[in-house]
Amino acid sequence: MSSIRAAEFLAISLHPAIDRTISIERFRPGGMIRGKLLLAEPGGKGINVIRDLSRLGHRVAALGFLGRWEAEYFLADLDPKRVRSHFVIVDSPTRQNITLVETATGGDTHIVSGKLTVRRGDLAELLRRVRRHALPDQCALLSGSLPEGMTERDYRRLLELCRARGMRLCLDTSGPMLRCALDMRPWALKPNRSELEELVGRPLTSRGKILAAARGLLDRCPNLLISLGGEGALLVTAGGAWHAQEKPAAPVLHTVGSGDALFSGFLSALARGKDPAGALRFAVACGSACVRSRFASLQSAVAPRELLKRIIVHPL
Repeated sequence: MSSIRAAEFLAISLHPAIDRTISIERFRPGGMIRGKLLLAEPGGKGINVIRDLSRLGHRVAALGFLGRWEAEYFLADLDPKRVRSHFVIVDSPTRQNITLVETATGGDTHIVSGKLTVRRGDLAELLRRVRRHALPDQCALLSGSLPEGMTERDYRRLLELCRARGMRLCLDTSGPMLRCALDMRPWALKPNRSELEELVGRPLTSRGKILAAARGLLDRCPNLLISLGGEGALLVTAGGAWHAQEKPAAPVLHTVGSGDALFSGFLSALARGKDPAGALRFAVACGSACVRSRFASLQSAVAPRELLKRIIVHPL
């Protein structure tokens, strides 16, 4: 695994959302459910990654789309000392995500509502801004889904532009975009177990099968970080493979943003010179810190560092 450019990340947030977390006693279909609003914050996977990296102490060039009516709400939440914002502002309302946290069971339910809509001119402007701000050997991070009006072909064109600028693609997506991402031979991918199953076309019912499937993809991606929820994460590279897990397991408040924190922590640790096993340890500590919090992103590097002693890493 080669080192990555630590000076600044370039993160592209294509599909922002406003995330609301509501506490209820128990989810019952129909009728009225009374709850308590625990949190409302700017979100979406790309925004979470931008916040995580900046709060871990990195500088981030932030690009992508923001809905005009909520743009100031998003921008006010980003640290201007660490985040240089170059978003394209579009004439569209922002999608709303709701997480219902059940106090009786500890479970959570995710409700996704609406999509941001972009036009052809918005896409052209995003490409212009990427050309302007991309740097060779810089990590280009793209996380999450596509807004309405952006096609898989547009996504591929964006990835091709980043590659042409000499960037390292670091991607966290799903569905058709995940296969497109793999075709582009990214530097790092972060699928979860079900997304990896989709890529290889078969169920992966054991850690050994997950490991074999990931190793089968190394000719197209040299770094695969597979999130396994409560079972931690698996890192597979050409130089080796490792599993990491917090023991005892973290008390989970909710899971929103934990995968984003995992990926951000991994890239942050590599940028600071950690070896693969050390980067995986810090990544899992970041994910564990996130599920303990009511927020969908890390608040600082303090909590992950305090959890490092609880993260067990095994070579495979």
